[in-house]
Amino acid sequence: MKHLDLNLLRVFLMLYEERSAVRAGDRLGVTQSAVSHALGRLREHFGDPLFVRSPSGLKPTPRAANLAPVLDELFARLHEALAPVEFDPATTRREFTIAAPLYLCELLMPLVIARARREAPHARFRIWNTRNVAQLLDLGKVDLTLGYYEDEPERFRKWRLLTDRFAWVAGRDTPLPPQPMSLADIAAFPRIMVAAMEDKLGVAEQITEVGLRKQVVLGSDEILRHSGLTHIAPAPIAVYDAKITVAMVMANPIIGYVPHLLVRDHVGRGELVEIEVPDGRSEFDISVLWRREADHDPALRWIGAIMTEVSDKFAGALERSAAPAA
Repeated sequence: MKHLDLNLLRVFLMLYEERSAVRAGDRLGVTQSAVSHALGRLREHFGDPLFVRSPSGLKPTPRAANLAPVLDELFARLHEALAPVEFDPATTRREFTIAAPLYLCELLMPLVIARARREAPHARFRIWNTRNVAQLLDLGKVDLTLGYYEDEPERFRKWRLLTDRFAWVAGRDTPLPPQPMSLADIAAFPRIMVAAMEDKLGVAEQITEVGLRKQVVLGSDEILRHSGLTHIAPAPIAVYDAKITVAMVMANPIIGYVPHLLVRDHVGRGELVEIEVPDGRSEFDISVLWRREADHDPALRWIGAIMTEVSDKFAGALERSAAPAA
């Protein structure tokens, strides 16, 4: 052991999970060359190839397959041993870094931070976007993230906060066909598409990011294509975020596809109209994601519990406001 760098063992675990030197490097924040060099040292130390190339990527040898669960347990125990045993919100000066999409920053994060600062007045909070969030979680640069994730890798833990759904909306003065509108009507109407700069057709429903499948609130054209429509008029406007869609819809005779919670108050005030589309709705879960090692961190358990409490109250308030009057 005195000749073995623990960082090499972490490289081994990344290679075992990703089966790719490129993806392992992305998670570790190092180059593919650095990963390959580390693998060479690991092979020399263990006297085994550990990974061999195959059509599907790097394939572990039997020796590597035996090592992986042992090393995974070793790092989990090491993280547990090094984690703080106590956490006092009233005195902590810890910095919490949370990633969240814009619309959740508007809806939930002000409530979460206000609640947290009452208990931890000296703590610092940093809110970032969710770009490259899997890598940032792996590197410890983000503590936890809010978003729409599914089939998360084993290294992450996820729990659901609340459920939202998509809604087609238009400005109150936009001339619409008779309600309800079919998806064919939607496809023929001027609409906003949310897409990345390099995507000219509409963002797919999911993005795979370092092993993490991230469902995105994007791509109004994607749902139209999935419905089997063959005639879809090109979207005249494309933007990069659902909040921009709301602003565009309020100022233009055009429709958009956005999270319902994002436009709920606008619809209630009569600034926007929710379009009836019987076959055009879909629900998604808003969840919190963190590294499994964070289970042993009382500070992150504290902020996670606050997120759950705030979300439960938020969801309860929504249910009460939606209930018909007695």
